[in-house]
Amino acid sequence: MEELLRILEKNARMPIEDIAAMLDKTPEEIAAMMDEAAAKGYIRGYETLVDWEQAGVNLVEAVIELRVTPIRPAALTTSA
Repeated sequence: MEELLRILEKNARMPIEDIAAMLDKTPEEIAAMMDEAAAKGYIRGYETLVDWEQAGVNLVEAVIELRVTPIRPAALTTSA
């Protein structure tokens, strides 16, 4: 199962037939393994990694670091 998951992690669109050949299994066995992995929650979905620059989309990314020091509030006083 681990080998299958590693293959899918690198290329989730690889044909089942190719994966089967790589793992010396039948396509039916691979399909069953993939169904089992999804049912057990090992596979939570499939993502597409987009190269936005290659696609001609201008994006700006920024990392903002925020440091906060908690300050205890002064004792509250009430007047009668």
